[in-house]
Amino acid sequence: MDTSWLASLTEDTRQRVFTTMREIDTRSQRYYQNSANMTRGSGMSIPVGAAGFDEFIRGDSLAAYLRGLRKGLCPTEAIESAKVNAREVVKSHNARRAKDICWQRADMTADSTIEYAHRQIVDALVGR
Repeated sequence: MDTSWLASLTEDTRQRVFTTMREIDTRSQRYYQNSANMTRGSGMSIPVGAAGFDEFIRGDSLAAYLRGLRKGLCPTEAIESAKVNAREVVKSHNARRAKDICWQRADMTADSTIEYAHRQIVDALVGR
């Protein structure tokens, strides 16, 4: 595992980055849980459309970004990798019901979620 960018950080900076990564992971897990609750329905509710997918793609895109960082990708490489992964997931989702305009999601659905997480990591790197 090549984590040279992490190894090059001072201990304080590395700990700030790890703390931020844990916060992002918590948010990712919350999105996954929300997706599960929306998708399967609970009690008297009936799942409608692809609302659960929106929460799922947010959680999955954050997990993909963190996976890249943990594998040793620098933050810039990790954001690109996460965006590619998210676009593939959206493409697969859209293909299931290609003619249903309410089901379709834009390719860049997860971009803002990934970019926000990336800004948090960059802020941790520069000490903000």
